[in-house]
Amino acid sequence: GYDEKIILKNVELIFERGNRLGVVGYNGAGKSTLLKSIAGRLPLISGEKKLGYNVELSYFAQHLTEDLLLEDSVLDSLQRKAYKDTTAQEILSIAGSLLFSGDDIYKKVKVLSGGEKTRVALGQMLLQKKPLLLMDEPTNHLDFDTVQALAEALTRFRGTLVVVSHDRSFINKVANKIIEIRDGFVEIYPGTYEDYLWSLEKGALKERFAANDEIRL
Repeated sequence: GYDEKIILKNVELIFERGNRLGVVGYNGAGKSTLLKSIAGRLPLISGEKKLGYNVELSYFAQHLTEDLLLEDSVLDSLQRKAYKDTTAQEILSIAGSLLFSGDDIYKKVKVLSGGEKTRVALGQMLLQKKPLLLMDEPTNHLDFDTVQALAEALTRFRGTLVVVSHDRSFINKVANKIIEIRDGFVEIYPGTYEDYLWSLEKGALKERFAANDEIRL
């Protein structure tokens, strides 16, 4: 939470390699607060957070596009953040997977649209090759094709992913577990977003919530 204002309490989460977790809950429930706390951008009011041996994390939020250097090209921007052993082909492959191809990679950041800048920032994050990715609304300002391309890239990611998105089809495609935030508490549900919705309607979760209590991202 913030200072003395508690947003989430009794949170106990363990993220294992290969988990791709989609975070769901009402607007204002604390989804971004959870990610900021894991990322270390927001100090914990109490408790502790531990990263595994040699585990580093990357955190994506929309403000990261403001950190791009306007005179850099798309290629310059990607190279600037790439892990030291990254090959030129890997950089081009990531650029291509985010729909930058041909002469597009030489475009200056200053002429890019908001969606294109978001794609560059996402490419930088992927090229850092950190084993834990935290992504807060990465699909904002992206068109359908780019969202699909990002989903494909993330399903190939071998590390751990925790992502907040209002795009339900995106969450369903990338997540193999769901983190649900409700009434200040956090729970993990195994399975895709569709599995989670099915369980809300007919499965074990139905007993916890009223049948007419709609869950919204």
